[in-house]
Amino acid sequence: MGRRGRQRAVIAALLHANHVVPVAGLIDMVWGASAPRSALTATQRADAARLSWTEMTAMATQP
Repeated sequence: MGRRGRQRAVIAALLHANHVVPVAGLIDMVWGASAPRSALTATQRADAARLSWTEMTAMATQP
């Protein structure tokens, strides 16, 4: 899976409303047993991007 595909997989997993998804679970979903050293950082960056998107969406929808 390419970089964009991994980003989409992480973001899709993070969008499960009302479900806690542990970081280790996200890494396993995206990379499985072949997770690179950078998996934790990549996962954290994807989550930060999701949070930024959520905040921007919330601000755009406020009256």
